[in-house]
Order: sequence, then C-alpha cells, then structure tokens
Amino acid sequence: MQTSKLRPVFCLSFNKNFARNITVNNTVVKETEETIPQGKSWREIPSLPSLPIIGQLHHLLPGGFLYNLSPMEFMTKMNEMYGPITRFGAPFGAPPLVILFDAESCAQILRGENWMPERPGFLSLQYYRNSYKKNKSELAGLLTDHGEKWKKFRSMVNPAMLQPKTIKLYSETLDEVAQDMITRMKSIRGEDNTIKNKLDVEMNLWSLESIGVVALGDRLNCLDPNLPEDSPARKLIKVVHDFFTVSEALDFKPSLWRYFSTPMFKKAMKVYEDQENMTKYFVDEAIKKLKTKNANADEERGILEKLLEIDKTVAHIMACDMLFAGVDT
Repeated sequence: MQTSKLRPVFCLSFNKNFARNITVNNTVVKETEETIPQGKSWREIPSLPSLPIIGQLHHLLPGGFLYNLSPMEFMTKMNEMYGPITRFGAPFGAPPLVILFDAESCAQILRGENWMPERPGFLSLQYYRNSYKKNKSELAGLLTDHGEKWKKFRSMVNPAMLQPKTIKLYSETLDEVAQDMITRMKSIRGEDNTIKNKLDVEMNLWSLESIGVVALGDRLNCLDPNLPEDSPARKLIKVVHDFFTVSEALDFKPSLWRYFSTPMFKKAMKVYEDQENMTKYFVDEAIKKLKTKNANADEERGILEKLLEIDKTVAHIMACDMLFAGVDT
C-alpha cells in the first residue's frame, strides 16, 4: 500500500480483539497491489511498550518521552516512531485507539462502515447528554448517539440538511461573513503587516459566525470589534471556546473523571449546560423572527425552519451539534 507522510487525519476507537483490515477491497477505493487477507490482531499493531496495571501511562508522566506534548506533537511523535498505523492504550478507562496517518487508509475505513457506525469521540459530552443533565431526551444528537439511535436521528434531519438547493439561501450571507473576516484581519495587522492576535482564535470567530448563519438562521456578529462583553453572542463565543478546552482535557488527555468528579469534570458539565442554554436562546429568537416573517409558499425554507417543523427539541440538538462540528472543522 502506498503511504504518505501526512499530519494525523484520523483517530478510531477500536475493540481490543481485532483491528479492521485497512486494505478493504472496495470498487470506490483505489486498488492497491499489496493487500492483507485478514484483519490484524490488536497485538500485531505497533505501539508503545506497556507495563502491568498502568499500561502506557508512564510515557505520559514526568520523565516519559511523551510528557507534556501537545496533541499534535504527540501524534507526530507516534507517526515518526511507528509509521502509518499505530495503537494507543489510553489510560483511566478511556477507550483504546488505533491511529491512522495515511489518507487512503482513512478513506477505506470510513467507506467500510455500515449504516450504524460506532464513532466515539466526545465521551464527556455523551455522558452529559445521556446521564448528567436533568431533562434528557430520547435522542442525544449525531455527535453523541451511536447505532440505532444515531440512525434514527440522522434519518429525521437528513431531509432538512442534505438539500443542495437550500445552500443557495446562505451563499450571499456567507460571502458577507467572509468579506467581514478579511476586513477584520486587515484591521488587526501590525506595522509589519502581520497579525498579532492568535490566528486560531480569529478563525474560530469566522467559523462560528459562518455556521451560526446556517444553524441559527442569522448573523451572530462575532466579528464585530465593538461586540459588548455581556451580549448573548459574546457569551456563546466564550462557551464554544471553553467547550473545546474542557473536551480536550477530559476526552483526549489522561483524566480520572470516569471514576470520580474532578474539578475539570464539574467545569465541563457547566460549559455543556451553558452552551445548550445559549443555543436554545438563539433558536427561540429565530422562532420569534419566523413568526413575524411574511411567509411565501414558493419560498425555499432554511435549515432551522425545516428542523423546527420536525420537532423543536430536534432543532435545538442539531443546532448544538452544528456549532460544535462547524467550529471544530
């Protein structure tokens, strides 16, 4: 199989018994000369040395060669040491991982999934939605549901989400967002013509503003330099930023939250609740505007409006997921 040295592009949680064959025969996938007739066993996949009880944890502790590395540095190190496919036995109850660094293999894995994939990722958010929150719903969303529940939710929202003609409704507004972003970046450049602010934060503002147009049906004004600190939009910006901070700490770093309530776990539950409440606020504001809108039977309806026709709870959940996924990607 041809491989290329790429940044990490795919992480997959695996059962310890067997790893999926990474050279699946598929008419859609580019054929390769080298194939593996059967899936590799878990132990055959190259990985870090392990110790009894603590597994691979010692590599992440002070003195270990992976200590204090950022997620990207960690992945780069694993790629350099073990090549395009490796495994990592995450500590403290986290599911073990198989990590792929080869784009073709990633595509084959995804295309080999069935109609009801198991794709765990935001486990702390899943715990909040399914166990922690008081007013739980039957369906938790595309980010946190799996199997039959995921299929049911996906079937409900597909008619609203996957209509190419609907995208045209947002093209003009999204172009305005892009132009506003360019204006903002020009305004924050220094005398040497470089941007002093953190570029990832700036791009998060642009992506949140863009996905907000689709998920919430209106501009949030994230790019406004004079946006009041106590405004709902500013609060949403902060809570979305906090979401990725706490989820990285709980879901992708060693943490004991699965055994007892840690300070970071308590903070995460509050962040997830705040994000849910802020999204509901903006959805409710959109509903008020829709009620005052002069309806035209021939006019194409937006995604949020179509989701509200299915169910208000579905619209809330899907808007939350769109904000998370939209900013993350």
